[in-house]
Amino acid sequence: MSTGSLQINLGLFEPTLLALYVLAAILLIALYRKTDAQWWTPFVHGIFFAIVTIIAGACGVSDKYTNPALFITLCTVVGYYVFSISAYVFNVVRRSMRMNRLWSAIPRDQRRRKPHWPWTPFNEAWYDTAHSTLGEMLQNAQITEGLALLEELTEEHLITLSRKRIQCAYKDEYEILRDGDWPKHAKYFIKAVAIPAMEAHGLTVHPPLKAMLELMNDIVPATASLDDQTTETQLHEHSSGSDYEMHVARILEEADWQAKMTPATGDHGADIIAIKGSFQAAIQCKYYSQPVGNGSVQEAYSAKGFYRCDVGAVVSNASFTKAARTAATNLNVPLLHHDDLVETLEKLRMHALT
Repeated sequence: MSTGSLQINLGLFEPTLLALYVLAAILLIALYRKTDAQWWTPFVHGIFFAIVTIIAGACGVSDKYTNPALFITLCTVVGYYVFSISAYVFNVVRRSMRMNRLWSAIPRDQRRRKPHWPWTPFNEAWYDTAHSTLGEMLQNAQITEGLALLEELTEEHLITLSRKRIQCAYKDEYEILRDGDWPKHAKYFIKAVAIPAMEAHGLTVHPPLKAMLELMNDIVPATASLDDQTTETQLHEHSSGSDYEMHVARILEEADWQAKMTPATGDHGADIIAIKGSFQAAIQCKYYSQPVGNGSVQEAYSAKGFYRCDVGAVVSNASFTKAARTAATNLNVPLLHHDDLVETLEKLRMHALT
């Protein structure tokens, strides 16, 4: 090498040395990325090392040091910018695809202004804001769709839900009408029926429980059937359990069943024996303002054996305790609301005939 000029000895770039140069460049690139260097940092360092290398060459320093230093500097600067630009383009494309998927999942009537993308400056805050905006749109859209689906399901099961709400209602000691176990049953309906339906429709965000309960409370009483309202009025007119027994007997007779009343005392657990053809059912009637316990289930089961009936059932205007439902399952005793009595007895009778 002559003074004032820089000559490259190609012999220095043997495969082994070349691999070392590339490795050194990669380590420098990784260092820049790890330390979150500014975009101009490698360029400034490259100019600095080039100046040092040229000065070293002009001073007669051996090519053994100057040429590798220049090559490593060049590889580092070029490699860093190629890597950074490629990573930026890949990141922009990946984020754009993700945000476009979110945008396409939002119903058109739920869309607001579309965030501007993809070619924006390096700005994490921009992406976070845009992504959050789309996420909020999608979440609101799914909540709206979930409430609409819950409304459809409530309308579909309206008769059963209306009866259940009437069954759970009672007057407290101050003659104030209370919902009783209705909120608990509404939550069960949401968990067992509505949530699985929402998930089947691909909804990953569910409406708040409070909003779903308010929707059900608005629908069920407002659109209850006339028959349910009439039945509720009649039940409030009863002053004793015997009146309720007569009411149940009338329901049976109007459906072409024979209703045989048992003695007021010594009834062995049955108030009515319902008869149609060869099928007989021992029925225990309970007109309560609170949930019916498992004692009635035991009485109905005993009456079934005493009167040699095909089934023993408990009929009530109220709901049933957890213990009563457990005992009914074990003893195979149906727990019924009076509006469901005839339909259930007909199913049991047809099952017994087959």
